[in-house]
Amino acid sequence: MTLVGFNLLVFAAVLGLMVILFRRAWGFRGAAVAGVAFVALCGFSQLGETGNYNYAFPYAHEVTHGMLAILSLTFGVSCWLRSGRAVWVGWAGCCWGLCWILKPEFILAGGLVGAVALVLSLRCGVALSRAGVLLAAVGTVLPTFLFAARFSVDGDWREGWRAATTAWRMVSTGAAVDPRFQAMLSGWDAPWKNLRLHGEWTAGVLLTLFALLLLAERIGAIRRPVFRLVAAVGMLSLLAVAARQPHVADGFPRSWLGLILSYVGVIAWRCAAERPERLLLAVLAAGLMARMMLYGRLHHFGFYQAALALMVTFAVLVVELPLVLRTRADFARRLVAVAAWVILCGYGSQVVVASRAELGSRVLAVGDGADAFLARPLPPPFGAWLNFAQEVLRREGASGKLLVVPEGLMLNYLTRMPSPAPTFFLFSFALQGDAEAELVRRLEAEPPDWIVALSRDLREYGISRYGDREGEGKRLLAWIDRDYELVASAEQRHPFDSPEGDLWVLRRRTAPRMKDP
Repeated sequence: MTLVGFNLLVFAAVLGLMVILFRRAWGFRGAAVAGVAFVALCGFSQLGETGNYNYAFPYAHEVTHGMLAILSLTFGVSCWLRSGRAVWVGWAGCCWGLCWILKPEFILAGGLVGAVALVLSLRCGVALSRAGVLLAAVGTVLPTFLFAARFSVDGDWREGWRAATTAWRMVSTGAAVDPRFQAMLSGWDAPWKNLRLHGEWTAGVLLTLFALLLLAERIGAIRRPVFRLVAAVGMLSLLAVAARQPHVADGFPRSWLGLILSYVGVIAWRCAAERPERLLLAVLAAGLMARMMLYGRLHHFGFYQAALALMVTFAVLVVELPLVLRTRADFARRLVAVAAWVILCGYGSQVVVASRAELGSRVLAVGDGADAFLARPLPPPFGAWLNFAQEVLRREGASGKLLVVPEGLMLNYLTRMPSPAPTFFLFSFALQGDAEAELVRRLEAEPPDWIVALSRDLREYGISRYGDREGEGKRLLAWIDRDYELVASAEQRHPFDSPEGDLWVLRRRTAPRMKDP
């Protein structure tokens, strides 16, 4: 709960920066619709079985801290374009330097914002001074050296430097990249299918908006107020019903990147001199969606990668779309703005319903005391298995180190038994190349007292059965089979051979089993 409290403070800071930037870009109405969309749909939604894809319980704190850093960078760039003061360039450089120790997607997005800012400076009449260049350069490298120095306190400088450069070094060398998993995340596992869906949804949304403008213009031209009001209510009702359709909730996010790119290419550049924040936020939104370019979504990583695209889309719909109307009738323009809110509320209601349904399905208590939380009972029964493992380990008086294969650090936390493995998961790039053999040698030198093996669906990583091949747990399971004995099975099945899955609790043998002749 200490982490949760701090995370909420970070979330408040992120929201505050978003409101400031969106108000500069689209005024109060734009900031209002963007803030509502961010809090209601991206802040705390539970859109899947795994509950750590929101800002209170992030799957990685680099995500929430990265959002704060990238928005702080955008804020610094905005202030520089408005004032021309070199100190803001240094601030932006420092924020980009923080991105370099967090996550690669923030590095990319920050670089795009910086490049666009340099182009915008020509239109805004702002010159980049030598002092600004120097401050930006120093600010960019300073965080890495500061964190490396801090990490070196617990080891030597080389280890400190490796820790501070993990975010970009492991990705650039490929050491922390699973091509199959990354292809699935971005939609490149089925590129032509996903590209077609992306194009269809983008074109469909654009045509719908065009039809909305024509219809609003016609309704605004009706002379009798009563008929005009009835027609407006009818149009809004149809939009509300359409936006609430389940297929819209699944498909609408696929259009966001296309909509943002269309906006950048057609409209945003025109107002860049007066409101540079519009272009900056649109480019930032597109940059953050690079990792899901063909598979836009709000669930999973979408709570931060797609958040700005969602916010920019609705800010543009509420503030800029009404101005496209040829008529100057206030009724028609207000009708278009209200229609944008109706679309947001209709789509958002589906997200809220899905989130509440997911939370409502969690009725199984896991852990006890301050550790207690709720999980799904089925399927699969991970919560029940965790309770079973805790009971067995408690009954056996287990102590020492516990290894959970292929993944399950929560069990280490609940039992207060540390893991001997250097990573919290034992698949994907953690076992590729010589990594699995090195892990087995390390475990043989310092073997854990207990092992828990449980089923885990790893098909998204290209693994149909854990333990079949080298680099996918084969050496690890062979070592476990030789040196450990089964103590208890939750379902009396094999964790990796049975489609239904199981959880096994194993104890280290007093004497390793001899290999078959």
